[in-house]
Amino acid sequence: MKHGRVDSVAGPIRRRQMHLLSMGIATVMLLLLPYGATASAQSTDTPEYAAGLVIGEVASGNASAAWQNLHPAQQRIVSQQAYITCRASKGTLNIDTTNTRTVNKSTGRITIPGTRVKATATALVIKLVLTSGLSQNITVHEIRVKHAWRYVLNASEVATCRDS
Repeated sequence: MKHGRVDSVAGPIRRRQMHLLSMGIATVMLLLLPYGATASAQSTDTPEYAAGLVIGEVASGNASAAWQNLHPAQQRIVSQQAYITCRASKGTLNIDTTNTRTVNKSTGRITIPGTRVKATATALVIKLVLTSGLSQNITVHEIRVKHAWRYVLNASEVATCRDS
């Protein structure tokens, strides 16, 4: 009976945590929309939306979900377990979602770091603001693969997270 009681209490707590997590991720994604776009007018099939999703997953410590959105060429050299371990060593981010914004967007051909694969990528410069007040611009590359946007790790991240 004791075990059943713990489960009945833990279930609502987990659901609440997942709800709060999904709300936080949704907030980050909406804030990364291009200036002037409204959430209802903006498709979820954009590089901005995809980048917001991954930033939210990484910020919340959900590396497993973030790895699922990694480009397949990098998934072949950075296993899911290596990626999870690598991300866990960096901790989570407390993002100030009211100030985090996409500040620049460009498209061009790149060689996916750690591979010889060339692809057309959308580079998003994102002003990432932490709740501590610190901010920095980060560049996120999103590549269209079949019917989904996939992000790529930069060369430094590949070197740090790559399978041995």
